[in-house]
Amino acid sequence: MWRKALLKARNLAAILLAVVVCPVVSASPYGVVGHVPSEAVLEQIAAAGIEWVRVSMNWYMVEPEQDQFDWSIHDQVIEGAHRRGLKVFVTLAYTPQWATSGPVFQGVPNDPDDWRDFCYRAAARYRGKVAVWGMWNEPNLDGFWAGSRTEYLVEIMRPGAEAIRMADPRALVAGPELAHLSSGHWQDWLEYCIRFGADSLDVVTHHVYPSDSSASDVTRKLDEGGQYPWEPPSVKEVLRDTGWWGRPFWLAETGLRSTEFGESRQADFVEDLLETWFSPSRPSWVDRIFFYHIEDDPRFPDRSWGLLEPQPESRRKLAYDRYQESINSLFPDDAEFENLGKLVFAGPGDSFSATVRVRNTGYSTWTAAGGFELAVVGDEDGLIQAVEAFPSGVFVGPGDQLSFTVEVVIPSADPVSPDTTQTYEVALRMSGRGGYEFGDWHSVIAKASLYDPPRVVNHPEPQNVEAGVQARFSVQATGSDNLAFQWFRNGIELEDGPNIVGSKEAILEVWPESQSDTGEYLCRLRDRDRVVFSEPAELHLVESEAHSPRKLSAGRRVSH
Repeated sequence: MWRKALLKARNLAAILLAVVVCPVVSASPYGVVGHVPSEAVLEQIAAAGIEWVRVSMNWYMVEPEQDQFDWSIHDQVIEGAHRRGLKVFVTLAYTPQWATSGPVFQGVPNDPDDWRDFCYRAAARYRGKVAVWGMWNEPNLDGFWAGSRTEYLVEIMRPGAEAIRMADPRALVAGPELAHLSSGHWQDWLEYCIRFGADSLDVVTHHVYPSDSSASDVTRKLDEGGQYPWEPPSVKEVLRDTGWWGRPFWLAETGLRSTEFGESRQADFVEDLLETWFSPSRPSWVDRIFFYHIEDDPRFPDRSWGLLEPQPESRRKLAYDRYQESINSLFPDDAEFENLGKLVFAGPGDSFSATVRVRNTGYSTWTAAGGFELAVVGDEDGLIQAVEAFPSGVFVGPGDQLSFTVEVVIPSADPVSPDTTQTYEVALRMSGRGGYEFGDWHSVIAKASLYDPPRVVNHPEPQNVEAGVQARFSVQATGSDNLAFQWFRNGIELEDGPNIVGSKEAILEVWPESQSDTGEYLCRLRDRDRVVFSEPAELHLVESEAHSPRKLSAGRRVSH
């Protein structure tokens, strides 16, 4: 969806244009659901050439008691995936008993800040190692979520996305991870979550399984829908109707059970689906596919969706071999953008040049003769005036990069108030043979203002203190004398209280009492509607020494 500004700039002496590039990740389309894979299973995933693994991180297991965390299993999984060059997509879900008055696992959290704290801590701990965070699993099914779709949006998707983006701005947020079942009212849920929560999502994820044993049935549900008016629409229709069409969409679960249909049919399903969506001859709007799942569980022999048999043998099924063969034989086009943008000063009607750098993460070689180019896929305000043509005679092979120059013009329009910031958005994507777009899109947000935004010159420092001893965080920034400060802990807005002073000032003082006071502290600085954040600083509690003079003499401020 394109955010159109309500006010536009004209006859202004100078406008600050901040070009902010949304985060991007590797464009490989091949994924698998791993749950919590062992080292041996991670090795099997990498050996197949699969580059994406979806990992489950269950809240009730990681935080079984409030502020009591056990990250040990996920530390091993995420480090093991990172070591092998795998891209990690983590699904966060499932409520611990202490956090809900409802049933453990699917109950609605009593306080969304508990969920926010968990999401922030997870994203901060694995910053730079987890590329995508999913907001719950199949919340449209009663067995996974006991609340309404509004409660999901308000209690889970929005606060979770806010916390993750604050903890790791480069990570993507995915959802709503719905089960494509009429009994789960998937259409109503998907429309609702996109219409009222699109700003919380970078990727729409969806789960579609065949009603029979064919890949064509999955494709029909995605692309065509029912034959009669009373039948459900296709996923494509919902994406078009809600304005998400053209933005990232992942098929985050699909698969076939080998015990029900046989290994040969399961292998055909994998091959047919990959051939349908990732053949170079077919334009694909499904950016990634994750097969469910990598390995069968010996406790549930009938749940045989795995590409591997259960441990300890972990025999490769035919579907594993066929997946590996498909990866080695299909040559889809894919791309990722690598530059991060910069600050540019411009006046109304003035132009500037931006450099866009793209990496070929697909399998074919890009050339001008092959019809490859950088395409504008969204620019409602007409900012982009020209895009550099693909250079003749240049060959961009897999893994290579190419830079394009984009000419941007700031529109001259209605005057803008000194207290407001003008926001524009444009989107770019690579285009190839036949004129179809491929790879992740590249969203550029332009913020125009009469004044410079605040600039943080001194960030808060980490603190290691004993319980009850003062921790002091401070921030210093350039800007007007009207700077407004707001401190956060683990993505949660702080207020002054018995052990916190200065939550809305440049200096924050904290007297931590327990593990609930630990985590990352950062400050939001606002000048009119121009906002920046400080870097986070972590607060650790250290064990107190017996009869420590500092501990005995420590006081606690409750007011200035």
